[in-house]
Amino acid sequence: METPAKDALASETSPPLVIRTVQAGVAQLTLNRPDKRNALNGPMMQALASGLDAVRDDPEVRVVVLCGAGPAFSSGIDHTLLLEVFQKSQQVPFRHVHHDLQDVFHRIERMEKPVIAVLHRACAGMALELALACDFRIALADCVMGLPEVAFGIIPDVGGTTRLVRTVGVPRAKELILTGKFLTAETAGR
Repeated sequence: METPAKDALASETSPPLVIRTVQAGVAQLTLNRPDKRNALNGPMMQALASGLDAVRDDPEVRVVVLCGAGPAFSSGIDHTLLLEVFQKSQQVPFRHVHHDLQDVFHRIERMEKPVIAVLHRACAGMALELALACDFRIALADCVMGLPEVAFGIIPDVGGTTRLVRTVGVPRAKELILTGKFLTAETAGR
């Protein structure tokens, strides 16, 4: 039986930032900012953390599927979050701000249920780092993915460097991180 759950951060009039449904032992967490190509901002990261906690504690859930609503899985970090991180790091040590972002990805890695990311159209930057935290990634044929942080003079610092190395090896990881190159699903599969 399908059981939709409301995001605690959503108001009565705004749609939830992460839609959680459970059916036949499968929990689906859907990033839900399609008008922003599911760009990851602070409230969405908090909603995702809440959704992960809920499915972790649900004894009926055996597997978790993470996907994105609308035209893309996710375009990556919302630039307003990037600005917030920069401003916050002026007041508290960056490692504390960084820890909060990393915490959501660590929840995925610590999940005792398999987590599958289903990627479509775009999976860029922090979105790819999110997908790398999952146990499995299924990229639809139309998906392009990459870590373009180098174009902004930064590195993929919420797990992209370590998780990518573990997933594809050092030479490929260096190529993707240092060039900011995007890959198609077909190329990534090889």
